[in-house]
Amino acid sequence: MARHDSRILNRVRLSPRILGGADFQPAAVLIGLVPRENGIQLVLTQRASHLKHHPGQVSFPGGKREPSDKDNTDTATREMWEETGIRVAPDAIIGHLCPLPTVTGYYIHPVLAWVAPDYQPYLDDNEVAACFEVPLDTLCRPGHIREQSFLLYGQWHPVCAFYHQDRLVWGATAQLLRALISQLTLFSPSGNHSSTRS
Repeated sequence: MARHDSRILNRVRLSPRILGGADFQPAAVLIGLVPRENGIQLVLTQRASHLKHHPGQVSFPGGKREPSDKDNTDTATREMWEETGIRVAPDAIIGHLCPLPTVTGYYIHPVLAWVAPDYQPYLDDNEVAACFEVPLDTLCRPGHIREQSFLLYGQWHPVCAFYHQDRLVWGATAQLLRALISQLTLFSPSGNHSSTRS
């Protein structure tokens, strides 16, 4: 299993929230893969600009686990439906990536699933400003997802980031995408990314 960068995990350990003894809150995101003729696309959303936390940022559909959720898959598919109106059937679930802790105190469980190419998004305007797709092949190009360092808690820490058209994708979302690409590379027979094409 592809693991997250230990430097990023160290940044989480140094956050005041975690040093103060706060518990991580379980959360889940849905990494939706859409099979199209020109290759696999990933479904991403842009958060509404009026939100208190992470306004306008690009993210996967997802959120914290609710008491009514049976498991992480239930959380991810529920959030996908609530935010985008996209229904993901149980038999469309592919698997899971390694969970990612964040400096904001969440423990994100990434759930991978196929999304039907003919999906019609119905966005929750209170949470989501836009829903769009990113070609998986583009993300797999060497150097596309880069690192930028910033000073936090007296130390320099790496942050994954990349641009898709005019949108900046960074932080936990970019880190999860890099983990996905690492996972795909582990299972590529030739060690390259050609197997990501449908």
